[in-house]
Amino acid sequence: MKFKQILSLLLASSLMLSGADNAAIVAAIKANPALLDSPQAKAMMQKNGQVSDANSTITQAKPVNDVEFVGNISEIKPDLDESKGFKKEKQSISYDSLTNSPLRIEANDEYLQRLAQGQIVASLDKTPLKRYGIEFFSNKNGLDLASLPVPENYKLVPKDILNVVLYGPKTDNMSLTVDKDGAVVIPSFGPLHIAGLSFGQAKKTITDAMMAAYPNVGVTVNISSFSTIQVTLAGEVAVPGLYNVSSFSTIKEALIAAGGLTANGSMRSVSIKRNGRVISTIDLYTVIRGTSRDNTLLRAGDVIVVPVLGKSVIVEGAVKRPAIYEAKAATTIANLISYAGGIQAVASKNDIKITRYEANKGVKIFTVSLEQANRMIAMDQDHIMIHDLDKSNLRGVTLHGNIVKPGFWPLAKEGTSIKEFFAREISNNTLRGVFLEDTYFDYAIIKRTNTNSKEEIIGFSLSDALSGKVTTTLKNRDELYILNRSVALEKSIVKISGECISRTGEYKYFDKMTLAALLSTAGTRCPVDKTKVSIISRDPATQQRVARVVDATSSNIPLQEFDEVSFISFYTVNPDRNVTIRGEINVPGSYPIGTQDFRLNSLIKAAGGLSEKASMDKIEVIRYVVENGTRTRKVYSVDMQKAMSDDAPVLQAYDEIMIFKIPSWNEAKSVTLKGKVRFPGTYPIEDGDTLNDVLIRAGGYEKSAYVQGAVFTREDLKNRQREGMERQIKDLESRIMYIATQPTQAGEAASDKSQLVGLLGSLKEEIKKTPMTGRLSVNLDANLSRFAGCASDILLKDGDALYVPDREDSVVVQGEVLNPNAIVYDEKLSGKEYLAKAGGLKDSADDENIFVVHANGEAQTLSGGLFSPDIVIGPGDVIVVPMYISTYSGMQMAKDITAILYQLAVSASALYTIGAI
Repeated sequence: MKFKQILSLLLASSLMLSGADNAAIVAAIKANPALLDSPQAKAMMQKNGQVSDANSTITQAKPVNDVEFVGNISEIKPDLDESKGFKKEKQSISYDSLTNSPLRIEANDEYLQRLAQGQIVASLDKTPLKRYGIEFFSNKNGLDLASLPVPENYKLVPKDILNVVLYGPKTDNMSLTVDKDGAVVIPSFGPLHIAGLSFGQAKKTITDAMMAAYPNVGVTVNISSFSTIQVTLAGEVAVPGLYNVSSFSTIKEALIAAGGLTANGSMRSVSIKRNGRVISTIDLYTVIRGTSRDNTLLRAGDVIVVPVLGKSVIVEGAVKRPAIYEAKAATTIANLISYAGGIQAVASKNDIKITRYEANKGVKIFTVSLEQANRMIAMDQDHIMIHDLDKSNLRGVTLHGNIVKPGFWPLAKEGTSIKEFFAREISNNTLRGVFLEDTYFDYAIIKRTNTNSKEEIIGFSLSDALSGKVTTTLKNRDELYILNRSVALEKSIVKISGECISRTGEYKYFDKMTLAALLSTAGTRCPVDKTKVSIISRDPATQQRVARVVDATSSNIPLQEFDEVSFISFYTVNPDRNVTIRGEINVPGSYPIGTQDFRLNSLIKAAGGLSEKASMDKIEVIRYVVENGTRTRKVYSVDMQKAMSDDAPVLQAYDEIMIFKIPSWNEAKSVTLKGKVRFPGTYPIEDGDTLNDVLIRAGGYEKSAYVQGAVFTREDLKNRQREGMERQIKDLESRIMYIATQPTQAGEAASDKSQLVGLLGSLKEEIKKTPMTGRLSVNLDANLSRFAGCASDILLKDGDALYVPDREDSVVVQGEVLNPNAIVYDEKLSGKEYLAKAGGLKDSADDENIFVVHANGEAQTLSGGLFSPDIVIGPGDVIVVPMYISTYSGMQMAKDITAILYQLAVSASALYTIGAI
């Protein structure tokens, strides 16, 4: 902050104290954020399609695959190997079966859901059914004319282009276009009429003509490009009308060009009319299923008629391709099931449900077998549902819980014993291959539903049943629950703790478990005291907890179930025996000495040896001893020669060793001279050097030096200045807070107190922002001989700095004057005259408290009116005229606040002088 800003704060505070509106003090600056224009990217999708061009040749055509997928692409989930770039669906793992129990209370929704699982329902896909074959018109790929041989019966039409190649005695390659008169013009031969001929006939005609004209010549004839013909699409097509298609097109290409069929269009009987009569009827189902080919080529003038949809039938449930199918007059239910890919493996061939609307009078539902479906004709709007097989008659038992293969197990016969039931499985896989670890063999449960649908719970010993000691039998549809020990009993664990244990917590307990095994499993990160291991065990009879301490070094200590083991750090029980060394040693600090004799010379070596400043005359050893129950300190002096010898004193725990510095060994000290001295820079000093000594070394002052405005700073004064300022602020804060809590007195504005609190906050912030200079006021003399030995010729300290400015030719007048300004210095002018040059005092000026900040940092206040004759104004001085402050109740500390601001102004003046702000 500039010096003028400090003074502005002083004046602003005066305005606050005098009750001025805050709006006149603080100008609100509102910043308008820049509007950032984000570029918008428009995604353009260009659909590639095949363009029909009658003039293009087959050899120039590019292969185009235009397939529209109707549906959600996310539904395609290939269950393939991830290593080949496909994501395999991962099965979620549920642990409910391991903790399942027949005694657990089911929520009502859960109970109803379990009952629903016993119902036989069809396997329905939740996605809406689509009409079979509708994707046929989504594939825009047509015939690749370049890869297909031209049929011999293809009738040539105008604009077909033939490629004729001659080889042998005469070679030529000719491209011949059938003109509108039906002829091709052969160079050097003439026109040859071929329109209306089949391709086979035209090829023979051209070959015979060429061979007659050129004996022994070889001839090949092909069609390189087909002409465009115009056909009509009528009936239930998406967009009926005239279409231009390739003369090599079939019904498929024509229907795709027309956008496919309408929702009521038939796919089973699309006909082609030529010259007023039907020449072909196509069942598109046979084309889709690959049982026949649509190889009827269209001709110009053909009419393709799509009739109204015939019988529509829904086939869903346990079939491979549920959809809406179209049936012909003689189509059977079995035919439609065949179109649907046949029944699935889970389907029941004796449980095919048919919902039928009969003669628009009613609805009839009946069930037939697959054999009967072969003889049943499908009717319009039939709904065929293929049900799953009924699993309720399966003979077996459902296994739950702690078993390797849970789920349904077949039961050979009613009354099979548990031993017989598991005998084969245990023989093949052993007991561990049948039951999971920690199986609770003491108890198992059978849940049985009796003939009256009431549930019965049967408990038994699984181990006795497997051994044959007891005979427990199973019935069809029983549910057998194998329990885990953690479900039936409290979890079998041991615990370990301690500050040196790496992995504290619970561990699984096993038979013959030892303390050493537990410790090695948990690991340690620092030494433990194995002689004092605490173990809390449970009494098996009373379950009371009992603590004991064992020595784990002497034997392998066995553990019991639920033991809680606690280890203590070795250093907690056996703390290090340390000694401390300080002073002129290279690595001072605390060092352990162990239990053996440890001498002083060994400690000095361990600490990196003596520094170069270490005195060889004296070492102190401070030792603490206990005498008569009191710990006392004793100090011993040791000669360095003895301390470094093999006969050095033996140290004891807690000894403190002090290595002293050589007398008069001082660290390097320096002071800095800046500004208008002949040789500015940093000068090394010794104790006793004065300011005059260093000025002489610097060659004295330059001619333009203004010694009266010199600024001398000292580092240790900065903290003292800040501490003093903070003490003043703290004291002021206490008084302001006290006043703010007192009732408002007569004549005191309600806003006064809030203004005081606000001003206090501003002062705190200014003190934080304003650096302390550590300035010490000195009066220099241009004559160094005369300056030597005077009061300002002070002893120097490390870090001192002196700044000698250039001569200043102005005096600044600030505050409550009409024209605050800098005025050219004139030694003849008095303070009153300087004020006059600034326009004189305002009515708001406090003429009793005008003060001057001199260039050397000293400040003087006046109490006897305008400037007594003994106040001399010098160049670089600042005259400050504060605002008059009325003192009334609640405003008693106004003078204190002004005083603090005076100090900030003086500090800022020094910083301004040395160019720091």
